[in-house]
Amino acid sequence: MVKSFGVLLQGVLIFAALPAAPAVWSLEDQPPSAQCAEALEDGRAEEAESSCGLWAERSRSEHRLDELARALDHRGQALNLLGRFAEARSALTEALELRTGLGGVKDRAETRNELCLALQRLGEWPDALDCYRRSLSEARELKDRALEGTVLNNLGGIHANLAEPVAALGYFRQSLELKSAAGDLSGQSIALHNLGFLHRGLGELEEALVHYHRAWLGFEELGDIYWQARTLNNMGRAHHLLGHSERAEAYFLQALPLRRQAGDRSGETTTLRNLARVYGEMDAVPRAIAFARKALESSIDRGDRRGEATARQLLGRFELQADAWQVARPELTRALKLHREIGDRRQEAEALELLARLDRGEGAAEKASELAAEALELHRRVSNPLGELSTLTLLARLRSGSDPQIDPQGESPTALELLDQALEVAEDARESLGDPSQRARLLASQREIYELYTQLLFKAHLRDPERGFAQRAFQISERSRSRSLLDLLDALSHERRTASREDLDPALKTRLQNARRAVAAKSERRLRILARDHSSVEARSAERELFAAVSELEVARAEIRRRHPIPEPVATRVAQVEQIQSLLTDDTVLLEFMVSEPRSLLWRITSESLDVYELPAQDVIEQEVRGLRRQLAKVDLRTGQTRKDAAIALGKMVLGPVASTLGDQRLAIIADGPLHFVPFAALGDPRSRAYRPILERHEVVYLPSASVWVARRSAVPGISTTGTSRVVPGTSQPVPGTSQPVPGTSSDKLLAILADPIFRADDERLRRSSSVPGTSQAVPGTSQPVPGTSSEAVPGTSSEAVPGTSQPVPGTSSDVFRSGVDVGLADLPRLVESRREAEAIAARVDPRRRWVALGAEASREAVLGPALRDYRILHFATHGVIPTEAPELGGLVLSQFDADGRPINGFLGLRDVTHLELGAELVVLSGCHTALGPRIRGEGLMGLSRGFMVAGVPRVLAGLWQVQDRATADLMDHFYRLHLGAGLSPAAALRAAQLEIHRSPTRNDPFYWAAFVLTGDWR
Repeated sequence: MVKSFGVLLQGVLIFAALPAAPAVWSLEDQPPSAQCAEALEDGRAEEAESSCGLWAERSRSEHRLDELARALDHRGQALNLLGRFAEARSALTEALELRTGLGGVKDRAETRNELCLALQRLGEWPDALDCYRRSLSEARELKDRALEGTVLNNLGGIHANLAEPVAALGYFRQSLELKSAAGDLSGQSIALHNLGFLHRGLGELEEALVHYHRAWLGFEELGDIYWQARTLNNMGRAHHLLGHSERAEAYFLQALPLRRQAGDRSGETTTLRNLARVYGEMDAVPRAIAFARKALESSIDRGDRRGEATARQLLGRFELQADAWQVARPELTRALKLHREIGDRRQEAEALELLARLDRGEGAAEKASELAAEALELHRRVSNPLGELSTLTLLARLRSGSDPQIDPQGESPTALELLDQALEVAEDARESLGDPSQRARLLASQREIYELYTQLLFKAHLRDPERGFAQRAFQISERSRSRSLLDLLDALSHERRTASREDLDPALKTRLQNARRAVAAKSERRLRILARDHSSVEARSAERELFAAVSELEVARAEIRRRHPIPEPVATRVAQVEQIQSLLTDDTVLLEFMVSEPRSLLWRITSESLDVYELPAQDVIEQEVRGLRRQLAKVDLRTGQTRKDAAIALGKMVLGPVASTLGDQRLAIIADGPLHFVPFAALGDPRSRAYRPILERHEVVYLPSASVWVARRSAVPGISTTGTSRVVPGTSQPVPGTSQPVPGTSSDKLLAILADPIFRADDERLRRSSSVPGTSQAVPGTSQPVPGTSSEAVPGTSSEAVPGTSQPVPGTSSDVFRSGVDVGLADLPRLVESRREAEAIAARVDPRRRWVALGAEASREAVLGPALRDYRILHFATHGVIPTEAPELGGLVLSQFDADGRPINGFLGLRDVTHLELGAELVVLSGCHTALGPRIRGEGLMGLSRGFMVAGVPRVLAGLWQVQDRATADLMDHFYRLHLGAGLSPAAALRAAQLEIHRSPTRNDPFYWAAFVLTGDWR
């Protein structure tokens, strides 16, 4: 049998899976030789090492040299599996000497290949490289293509370790070609895995994930738990580098028991180190230190110097993170010494950078600069862009004490020049990623660069306000937040167009569709499990299944982008200040925030001016935001004054510096960090001593970024001067680019409503009839009336009444909150008031221009079908679900049962939303938490609001916290009366509706009216 053993690539041992044992057997029934072979093939390395050792002793005592050579060879394999590489080298060296004397080129070549692995794992890389070259020569002499492919794979690994990626890439590809030609699925999968590892090391993370996924499928087919564990571990590392900490943790926790099951102690140690890294990123420092210490103990016990060096470096990093500098220095110093002895330049660079950070913390700036410069040179030599980014930022901090544009010695790059270099590296790394969500997270992980750059420019502005530093700082702020969303808009639009191409491979199109369906199904299954009593094992299993489905979807999308690349988008240019000002009118002021340390910043931009103001540091603002959020979420209205006091305090903090300049203008808010959670309309006006909400003097809207707003506006005629035209929703004007009408502009399709879904199997509507009474049976777009309504009026409502005149009775449906956060999906209460809401809104629209889906008709299928794209306004009145541990998996809960009572998938997730093709001018999400989503540094909240904007909707109205069913219905009734009846814009109608409730004697508390915000263009 050819022993297809491989190499260590940056801390991950690569070798082929041994075939599973064909039957159940007992060690007592077999001689040591059979015990040794069976245990080795079954992956039980400890049993194999013991029985192989006994076989070797017997063979030596009986002077059977051929048997001794075989026994030593097998024992060496087992020792390599166990990570006892020094012992493996000794056993394999003796076996090689015996086989050289005995003859048999093939046996000698296979033993040599195994010895090369031990040498390489011990860090003796020059000897390992020479060993592999001799092994390759022997394989070619034998014309053994299988062995040649294995050795080529191993040579690729050693060149990767020696920071020679071009050579490594060539060897891996040759290996893949040979293994594919031979039909060797295991060998193919190993080569794919190693190619993924190489791409990961080069920062090409999407390419890495594609190769990993293909490899994992092969190992799964083979039933090879050893390699499945390896691949899961490395997929976790790639996601970790992309900023997916929770997803990375899930992959590592899935890999860890598999590694233990396979007896892979070396791999287990690697995964322990990776978990330490993840917990360090998640600020769980004590847990990170604990995992790093376990990894260190294991490495020392196995004589693994490289593992010891890496574990010590991690310990030093986390102790440094915990400000335990005296503990950190000896660990980092020892790690650096080991890296240099081994010749691991990549890790050496990282150790140097950590020591530089330690010296900077202790005030030794000159020494820190020397170490950082040395680290930067090494990062560049080994092509480590992420390390290069980190070190450039550190050097910029070290040189930021003086004028950021002037180097005191006039010899080295200035702080700003270093940051420019860092941004260039970040852009290059970003361009290597085809998946825009991965680009977003990669760039977001470099938030430190943008924040430091902006802080330095602000300091320069304070010294010299006339040199345009405030404008430059604003450009950097915009650059940090806008590029990823613009890329996402362009990429998803391209994906939709590509998926409908006639020349798209049908198999690839089917793969994409199936992957989307799998993600939807697994999302719902996970939520259903979390909704009931469940074990941690069930929850983890559901999470792993979902992540696997998401991974398959990402791979399918990557393959489409590979075959049909995204054209270079014109819209991704960051907007200039002059462009923004040219689109602002005198009645609007743009307020953009950057929340950071050691200070936060606020830019005020009008059609004629730009000014920047200093705000408190991030931790101070976060504390105030948390306090206000806690108060706003309380149902107990006896705490109303406390709620107002918190709103006054935060209003003074974030708007106080600009309050005297605002007049009564519209406020276009570009929030950042914790301010995404704040309803600015409810903040106390700093110009008033008593509580007067900003709402009283200002219309408030939210924008994801100024550049996104400019890009959207630039598509409107009169602003953009290029291209032919098409109709813009809500206007009679054309949009550049096409002559086709946009869905939604047809005057006969104004409003589509989905409300009052069926959540439970015991819903009385299912018990009464197999067909759900009270729902619309009409096809979307037809003129069927809403049951129980008329075009004149809706019973129980009055278009003139002030919301709140009919108080809810505690304990009734009016007290229900539209949120799936606090209860499980299985326990979601019916939203009776959402039906009243839908009927009241529908009554304001000609029956021929509306479509209302209630009960079972309010389904996911109705949303995903083609009908909704023809409506100008889409209204969803239902529960919102935002899982705390994975908010990106949140969404809207629609009907869980069809009209015949059969369970259906009723969860509309963020991924579903982003792939809708809509022509709507406005989407209203009348539910809880629907404006929230995962916080991505630099990108804000990727909630459903953002998802609908990606789908082409220019503005979205959504809620920031759990909202009461009855109060929401009243607010929405007034909003639509003012928007559809009085003709106010959505922003103006929302403000007017909120003012009416605020001025009512019974519901003036912000709890009732402040939750809803409008994101997008206010025109």
